[in-house]
Amino acid sequence: QLEGESVWKEPETSTGGSASSGGSTSSGTGSGSASSGSTGSATPVPPGATLYSVEVVKANLKAKKKSGEAWDTKLPFVGKAGDEAPDPFCEAYVNGHLSPAPFMKTESMENTNYVEWRTSGEGALKTGDKVHFMVRDKDKLDHDMMGECITDPIEKIKLGQNITIRDCGQVDFLVFKITRK
Repeated sequence: QLEGESVWKEPETSTGGSASSGGSTSSGTGSGSASSGSTGSATPVPPGATLYSVEVVKANLKAKKKSGEAWDTKLPFVGKAGDEAPDPFCEAYVNGHLSPAPFMKTESMENTNYVEWRTSGEGALKTGDKVHFMVRDKDKLDHDMMGECITDPIEKIKLGQNITIRDCGQVDFLVFKITRK
């Protein structure tokens, strides 16, 4: 586990759209819905923290689970070619599981190993905090963990530039960008 105090954005109540189509969204309540655009300035900023905009740009995912199984099961006479590919979505947390909720969540993309989300959210981070991108395969019952991509501490990140994290579980690469608000 990481040390330090968890700093996170209180999830906002969603006002629109479902999480099943492409496009840019901000965090929802984790229930699968999201609202369009950035999260605004409602993010509480505790003493010693700075507000950042964190954007997950794109990711490439391995074609199969670590076990060699397909991400999803194609049903005979119902499914179509490609249905075995994952339905990826990504959530961002400050200091991973130390945060009670994600401050950003993308929509899930259907049956693809390559995804461009371009989704951002606001997070309050202190010196030493890291952003954890949890990439999962959306399923009806249980979302399979594809990979956890962890940034360097915020003070070591080149702000405003696309940065690539490679080889996190079944995630070949994930590209993100962080800017100071």
